[in-house]
Amino acid sequence: MQKRSSIHPSVSRPSVAGPPISSILPAKALELHGLEQVKGATSQLLERVEGLAEEAHTLAEGGEAVGKVLGVWEELFSVIRLMGSITNQQSEQNPENGADDTAEQDSDSPTEKLVRIPVDGHSIVNQ
Repeated sequence: MQKRSSIHPSVSRPSVAGPPISSILPAKALELHGLEQVKGATSQLLERVEGLAEEAHTLAEGGEAVGKVLGVWEELFSVIRLMGSITNQQSEQNPENGADDTAEQDSDSPTEKLVRIPVDGHSIVNQ
């Protein structure tokens, strides 16, 4: 019987004398040190990216809140218009009231209390 030769190079060929282990060991230690640095930098990068993801999530939640508030403004203005039209209708229905009563009704109307414009830290009430 004939012995089959292996296709693996180290088995099929006699080993060729390579560089001594004393010269390979420092190179491998340097390579290991470089890999540890890459691993440390990767973990720091991962922490930063996770922090950015958390901040982006917080910003997205804030954006949703702002969107909800902005979505309510149209409804708020329609309520103000409705209150103003109701006040105008009531004043038109009661023309027999004197001037003093009309002034008193205007100062007590709900729309009178809703309008405030801030100017230089002060609030001006529509009078």
